[in-house]
Amino acid sequence: MHRKVLIAVDSFKREYLGIYLLKKELLKNGFKVRICSRYVLKYAFNHFRPEVVVVHSSYKIAELEEISRQAVLILLQAESCTGNELGILSYAAEISPLTRPEFIDFRYCWGKFDYDILKKHPVFPNAGLAVTGHPITDPWYRKRAPRKSKELTIGIATSLRAMTHISGAIGNPIKFIHDIEEGGQTSLFFEAPYHAEAWVAFEAAWLRILLDLVKNLKGYKVKIRPHPIEKIEYYRFLEKKFGVEVSNHEDLSEWLESVDVMISYLSTAQLAAYVRGVNVISIKNLFPVYIHNTLPAAITFELDQYFHAPSSIEELKNSLKENKCDREKLDHYASQMFNFPSKDRPSVLIAEHLAGFVEEKLKTKAKFKRIPEGRITNLIPDFIPKDTLLMLYRDWFYPKEQVSLSYCRHRFLRNRRVHRTLPDFENKDLKRDERAIPVVAR
Repeated sequence: MHRKVLIAVDSFKREYLGIYLLKKELLKNGFKVRICSRYVLKYAFNHFRPEVVVVHSSYKIAELEEISRQAVLILLQAESCTGNELGILSYAAEISPLTRPEFIDFRYCWGKFDYDILKKHPVFPNAGLAVTGHPITDPWYRKRAPRKSKELTIGIATSLRAMTHISGAIGNPIKFIHDIEEGGQTSLFFEAPYHAEAWVAFEAAWLRILLDLVKNLKGYKVKIRPHPIEKIEYYRFLEKKFGVEVSNHEDLSEWLESVDVMISYLSTAQLAAYVRGVNVISIKNLFPVYIHNTLPAAITFELDQYFHAPSSIEELKNSLKENKCDREKLDHYASQMFNFPSKDRPSVLIAEHLAGFVEEKLKTKAKFKRIPEGRITNLIPDFIPKDTLLMLYRDWFYPKEQVSLSYCRHRFLRNRRVHRTLPDFENKDLKRDERAIPVVAR
């Protein structure tokens, strides 16, 4: 019997390629698979009637309780928290009224680090745990193609979350400060005794440093990749003024193929660049000391201290052609935090483990019962894919950047860009590594 697996995606730009590769492995293991946006999960659930549902978090989905009664509920936490214990535990804490970790049946861990933390602090009381890595890191196993261009290309990956947010950000300054204050209560932006102005100062400094970089890197090809949660239009004027390239529509792994050096700070993309052979430079020391003193502990990353961090723009320019990172510590970090390299890609490990886990767990689940919908959608029969219809509706009425972030563009339109990279993942580039880290399950 072919069990059905429904996978809910949170951020298209961050997750889709890895989730697509997971889908392919699940199909090989005899599952039927469908991908949907978290915004229309209940409609996809009613239409597809899955026995297994894979979610990206335990706090953004209102239907977790209803789903857990009828289907095996799997958590693939989309946020790695990059080795930050406070961050890992915060995603199971009450950061939202919808936080319900008790309904998760199994959680696949990014690495041994979060596995050990979750064993010590059983915030997912009913969930089994396994160290597999996340499919987002599947592209790390891909061989880096030789760069054809002799021109040194510098990539700058930003990590802002407020001033340039896709929802409009600072368009309403009062609401802007209100939202940061609300977020700060969960240590996402600041910790006592600081307030919203501390985070505003950090992001203002980030943007000031970005401007300093593009002004001083004339003569080099510069590519800016805003974080997926940022509104890319805010950066467009830099293209005309400084001749840089601004883009974030492609998958990170594809973007990394086009750069020789990546400059960033407080970003998981730094490690992704490192394992792909890109020279990574941190701008940590270009920030004033008082900025570092106000950053919340939940967002600070250990890995930033392992990358070369120049104290001036001039020193940075002199480091562009010399990789000064601490390779030994970064390799250990990738192993502990991201289970890399492992005996196989995360999508392969997860699909194989899930195939042997599902049947026994399904014995504890009730028969399918549709989740109540709204008045209008209740009038539409369930055999019609209402989730796809609602995607088209959101695509028409919502701002394009907000829509694309949440995988709300219709798959035949938006996903074409990602599928251009897929032929490279069909060959031997994604192969096993003999330095195996075994799957650890509880």
